[in-house]
Amino acid sequence: TIKKACDPETWIVYVRPLAWAQARYVIKGAKYRTEFYRCFQALYDWVEPTFEDKVREAIVDRVKTTRTLGPAGLFWSKFWIRELGTSMREGAIFAEWLEEFMMCAD
Repeated sequence: TIKKACDPETWIVYVRPLAWAQARYVIKGAKYRTEFYRCFQALYDWVEPTFEDKVREAIVDRVKTTRTLGPAGLFWSKFWIRELGTSMREGAIFAEWLEEFMMCAD
């Protein structure tokens, strides 16, 4: 990740758009929230590729297919699952709970 942090492409393609999106979100309000989330997610995806991400992405795909969360809830749950401090077991239990909830709601 140090190599990517020093890479000019990271700063031009990911960090600068994120900074502008964050400034617009703070100054102009909620109508720029989606752009900020999208830029943040792109930077996070660029910086954190690991082997266990494949397992985490499978869990994220399970959460996406449930369609029980709104856009902000989906964003933060994906962020939580992808965070290295979250155990994959916790993420799998969360995805399983959402799947069971969806079955009960249908």
